[in-house]
Amino acid sequence: MAEGIEEEVRRLVREDDPRALEVLYDAVGAGLYAFLAARLRDPHEAEDVLQQVFLDLARRPGRLLGARCPERQYCRRVHLRRGQYR
Repeated sequence: MAEGIEEEVRRLVREDDPRALEVLYDAVGAGLYAFLAARLRDPHEAEDVLQQVFLDLARRPGRLLGARCPERQYCRRVHLRRGQYR
């Protein structure tokens, strides 16, 4: 993710602005979906995991304030919880 977008997302989260997830999704959603679809070889499962990631972030937006936004690692953890990551 571009550093400018990353900083914008962090700023929006700090300001409790609901647009933070929209900005993040616009920046990385397509790339994350492509990564998940290729990795999982199941477009429906990829959609489910991506939705779960963004639902988790919506519930706990403070996760976006870490040193980096490790989107792919976070997707992997979500999918591991589901017991299906390959």
